[in-house]
Amino acid sequence: MQTHRGLSARRADRAPRRSRSARHYRSRVRDNGPPFTAIEAHLKGNPGHGFGLLFDQALRPQGFGKTRSWRVYVGLRLNLLRRGKRR
Repeated sequence: MQTHRGLSARRADRAPRRSRSARHYRSRVRDNGPPFTAIEAHLKGNPGHGFGLLFDQALRPQGFGKTRSWRVYVGLRLNLLRRGKRR
């Protein structure tokens, strides 16, 4: 719109009600390889561990954050629901 109509950058962003910082936004590619391999390696030896034990013993010592680790854990479809109590 700037080159076509000869508008300034601020006016060109104001027309579609877009923030000025949105023009410079570049999305980042997430590399889930290292936490993926850490989860697989830990679960080979400890198949009964859930996310809590997995995170405390394998992921936190390697410096992975909880949100990133949970995203990879869910991506591997390891978050199974617990059975409810029979009453």
